[in-house]
Amino acid sequence: MQAAARGLVRGSGWLHRPLADLLAPYEQDVLDRFVPQAVAAAVRLLGDQMESVVAQLGLADVVRDQVESFSLRRLEAIILAIARRELKMITYLGAVLGAIIGAVQGMIGLWL
Repeated sequence: MQAAARGLVRGSGWLHRPLADLLAPYEQDVLDRFVPQAVAAAVRLLGDQMESVVAQLGLADVVRDQVESFSLRRLEAIILAIARRELKMITYLGAVLGAIIGAVQGMIGLWL
């Protein structure tokens, strides 16, 4: 039996070929069928388990404890930094919208 196995392995040489070469004929089938099904199953499983994982980790308590441990000055600095960044983006959006509206009004004014 060992001699037959050795002859099979030596004769075909498939053990000496790279795994990528052996799996190449199945690559497209795996990408088209297996990967989407595996991703969907993983997302479904994680979605079902997310609440229990968060509860076990006590993530809400950890965040609450960390925020409560901040000094008022640090908390104020964090809030102001976030607000400053958001207000800057609102300002940029206003500038873009103003430029678009001004350009449209200018074109309408030229045609009238």
